[in-house]
Amino acid sequence: MIDKNRISFNFSKYAQYYDMYCSVQKICAKKLIEYIEKDNFKDILEIGTGTGNYTSLLVKKYPYSKIITLDISFKMLKIAKDKIKSKNVKFINTDAECFFTDKKFNLITSNVSFQWFENLESALYRYKNMLLDKGIITFSIFGPQTFFELALSIREFYRDFNIFSNYFLDKDRIHKTLKKFFKKIYIKEIIFKENYNSLIDLLKTIKYTGTNFIIHKRKGLFSLDTLEKIQKVYIKNFNNIYATYEVYFIKVLL
Repeated sequence: MIDKNRISFNFSKYAQYYDMYCSVQKICAKKLIEYIEKDNFKDILEIGTGTGNYTSLLVKKYPYSKIITLDISFKMLKIAKDKIKSKNVKFINTDAECFFTDKKFNLITSNVSFQWFENLESALYRYKNMLLDKGIITFSIFGPQTFFELALSIREFYRDFNIFSNYFLDKDRIHKTLKKFFKKIYIKEIIFKENYNSLIDLLKTIKYTGTNFIIHKRKGLFSLDTLEKIQKVYIKNFNNIYATYEVYFIKVLL
């Protein structure tokens, strides 16, 4: 069960460090913006502003569009506001999963945020009703193979260990959900692998991108002795400290 209060707390707590550690999220943002045709979108809704990296790309590609962008973390949104100086962007601090407006949009989009939703199906139904007839929804979302090396390495010591990414929706489940509301569905899967100098560096990246809550708390898990043992297993199994990021890039039309 995803705890929205905890999500907001973690993203806000480490907001000032986010841009130093979010290399994969930035890569996804660039891939996602390339996935969208150059069009004259009058109104755009962005879900999950973060520190505004994807928002900045939207502003650059669609300088005349009106953009409403949402984020659950007030501190992340503040950084985005300081970064983006455009009169065409309206920032709203809210839980985007529950957001609804009578306003209609040509484009609804989100970069690696939907995996944190409690009920993606319900949210997509709501967004569908905010979409104009010829509008599109496009987003990127992490899949369940994300951080699988970390989970497997820790399970050598804690057999019942899971991380939240184990519960992320896979491509088939996402496709089945989308089929309920949309006629045209395009899904592209890309696997990114990031190298880290040590297990601690990987855990820092997880922590400072606000996703520290994906790891269940367990007594002794983060002691230096245990981390050293897990790192040895990690290197034995994978020859290096790297992490897989499974990402789906999705576009749907009514």
